[in-house]
Amino acid sequence: MGWLKTVLLALVLTVPLSGLAGDDQQGSVVRITNGEWPPYLGSEEPGYGIASRIVTRAFERAGYKVVYEFHPWSRSLLLARKGQRDGTAVWLPSEERREEFFISRPVIVTEYVFFSSG
Repeated sequence: MGWLKTVLLALVLTVPLSGLAGDDQQGSVVRITNGEWPPYLGSEEPGYGIASRIVTRAFERAGYKVVYEFHPWSRSLLLARKGQRDGTAVWLPSEERREEFFISRPVIVTEYVFFSSG
């Protein structure tokens, strides 16, 4: 077995440049949208998934409670983009996203490895 390609992906939490709506409207609550990506993100996963647990802990350390919503990925991004939610987790950084959102350090790093039997 040989590997064809390895890609490292840094996954990020994005928060609109306008800041956290929860600061003004709901005290210390941060509303974050997610898509389904078990075991990293999932409405049925313990703690909503590995990445969600990391995000939750980081916000807890800063004094925030996180409330998650699970939607199709495109809707999750749109809700955050429109400022209807405080952020969305987890996404690959892109130039477009950097212009619209604050992007954290990587929440998790995944590795995809492709194998062939030749």
